[in-house]
Formats: sequence, C-alpha cells, structure tokens
Amino acid sequence: MLVFHPPGESHAEEHDSDVATLNVEVSGSWLRRIAESVAPLDQPAEFASDAIVTSGLQLLQEFKRNDTDSALAIEALTWEILAASANTRLRLVDAHAPRWLRDARDRLDAYIGEPTSLRTIAADAGVHPVHLAATFRRFLGCSVGEYARRRRFEYARRELADLERPLSDVAAEAGFADQSHLTRTFKRLTGMTPKQYRTFLAFKTRR
Repeated sequence: MLVFHPPGESHAEEHDSDVATLNVEVSGSWLRRIAESVAPLDQPAEFASDAIVTSGLQLLQEFKRNDTDSALAIEALTWEILAASANTRLRLVDAHAPRWLRDARDRLDAYIGEPTSLRTIAADAGVHPVHLAATFRRFLGCSVGEYARRRRFEYARRELADLERPLSDVAAEAGFADQSHLTRTFKRLTGMTPKQYRTFLAFKTRR
C-alpha cells in the first residue's frame, strides 16, 4: 500500500501484524513544484492496487540498491508518486463541481496544445467568463491558465514514455514553443531534462 499525507495532517497507523514501512518526507520546494505542474498536494491519497504502488516498491528497491543510477531513479520515482497523489485532487472535483465546469475542464484536456481563450471556454459552457474564472479557482485551486499549463506538462511527461518519439514532436503536440521550451520547463519542474527522464524510463524498463 502507498499512502500520501499532506503537510500538517495528523495520522497514525494500526496493524494486526508486524509490518515494514518506508517513510519519505519531501521538502516544501518539491511540493511547490508539484502544485505548479499538476495540482496542489492538499488532500490525502491512498493506493492499494493502483499501478503507482509498483513505483513505491521500486522506490524501496532503489534505496536498498544505492548504486550510481539510484539517485536519478529515486528522483524520478518520487516525482511519479507525488504527481499521482496530486491527481487524486482532480478526481475529487467531479463529485462536487457543477456539470458545466467539468465540461470546461474536459475541453481544456481535449485541446492540449491548441490556443484558446477564457471567453471561448465560457461561451461553450454557457456562463460568464468572470463566473467561470472564479468557479474554476474555487474547485480546482488554480486559474484556468495555470491548469492548462499543468495539463500541457503532464501530457508531455506521458508522451516521453514513447522513447522513439522525437522530443521536438512531443514539444509541438503539447503546445510548447519548441524543444528548448519543453526542456527548460521540464528541468525547472522536475530537476531533470527530458533526456534524463527518458534515461530513467529506459533503465526501469530493462529491470
């Protein structure tokens, strides 16, 4: 099982039998980077059968292995786990947000990389742009522009898993100005360049 607790949340564990745990505490800078690129980490998250649990097991293995590649592997795995935890916040939105807001969010998700405007999105949703902007921030914790930027980054990160795709193609489809723009953004948010991230993915696949 993999569990994320947001900063400041009190928690305790009770088990009927002996267990082993790996506790990882992340710094505020990591939390700010995740909030900027995916979503705020302000909700607890728990994974029991999700694929991200495998990343947690791999993280434990890398701590034990501690070879020349472990630092990169640990950094990338930590990023994947935090991103998955942040995405649970977006799933929680569906239970409470008005239908038109979910449709507006889906539109942003569907048109990653294509230019649009707040006025266009609001018109499609049938609401005033000011009402859209205020409701969007209330439920998703960020502006429409911030959300679009985060989804663009997440799309690029997923596409990087196809190791044969040119970085320039990934950058163009995700809506970045060029490959250099993608590289600068990826480095700023994850501490790795896209090429370094791909090195980790290839290494993980071989194992």
